[in-house]
Amino acid sequence: MRNIVTPSSRLFRLINLSKPRRFLSAPARLQGDTLKQGLESLKEWKFVEEGDTSKISKTFEFENFKVQDAKIVNECILQEDASLYLLISGGMGFHELVALEAEEKCHHPEWFNVYNRVEVTLNTHDCVPPGVSAKDISLAKFMDKVSS
Repeated sequence: MRNIVTPSSRLFRLINLSKPRRFLSAPARLQGDTLKQGLESLKEWKFVEEGDTSKISKTFEFENFKVQDAKIVNECILQEDASLYLLISGGMGFHELVALEAEEKCHHPEWFNVYNRVEVTLNTHDCVPPGVSAKDISLAKFMDKVSS
């Protein structure tokens, strides 16, 4: 069986992970209308404020936890179909895709996984005080995209 996601694989190119992006300065915490617009662009994410810190969270549920049939996985890679990949690879496939994107963007989620359920919390620790930034909205949109 070949490695599913490598820099030369079709799935890797499909989710646009060819060049790492680094932020040179601390991102700004979103506030007011900018925060409202960012939250409205997300699907079913919850906004939470705890003291002077804010974050967003969502629970994703998949059909299963791990790859069920390697032949089908290879077929969906050949068809460049990330949603089919997630359907048959479940929570673990979601972890793999998000981990690659998070590493590229230097922004890592807090997540908790039980079988087919993945609970995700995002906030930017570089903000002062820590809160929701454009980095969180961007990663949340990516998660929504690959999970749908």
